[in-house]
Amino acid sequence: MKFTRVLRPSVCLGDQLAGVPRGRSIPLVRGPRKIEDFVGFIEMLVWQKAHKLVLDVYKLTALFPKDEVYGLTSQIRRSALSVSGNIAEAFGRFHYLDKNKFYLNARGSLEETKNYLIISQDLGYLKVEDSEMLMVNVQSIIEELNAMVKTLRIRDQRKGRHDSK
Repeated sequence: MKFTRVLRPSVCLGDQLAGVPRGRSIPLVRGPRKIEDFVGFIEMLVWQKAHKLVLDVYKLTALFPKDEVYGLTSQIRRSALSVSGNIAEAFGRFHYLDKNKFYLNARGSLEETKNYLIISQDLGYLKVEDSEMLMVNVQSIIEELNAMVKTLRIRDQRKGRHDSK
């Protein structure tokens, strides 16, 4: 069964830059699907979740105090941006070690984002419910990245290569 989802078709610049016409749905497939079946990174559910994380982080950090613009606001935005950027860059890599490197970098950026979310909540800049919503999204992305890394490693081992990295 095929599902579709529209990522803000009239205003989402990510869709426009990726060549998705306005009002057109991005295919979203649930269940097993090979990584190499994707035509572009925007089809990947993990990238879509990371993209949503960036949009949510930007919206919520716009409410942070102005004296945090070059501090916490900048750091949390950069770490969230790095997640979707690393996923996109991994898509463009051919060898599984290259792909895994960028997926692991994305996972590291997610941990960094979690750290900043905790600090933001502790400082009173984020409401508990907003922080929890973002944390659920972060954890979902981490789990999906872990599954992708594991799949690529297993696939490589089945081909007879036994790289330990």
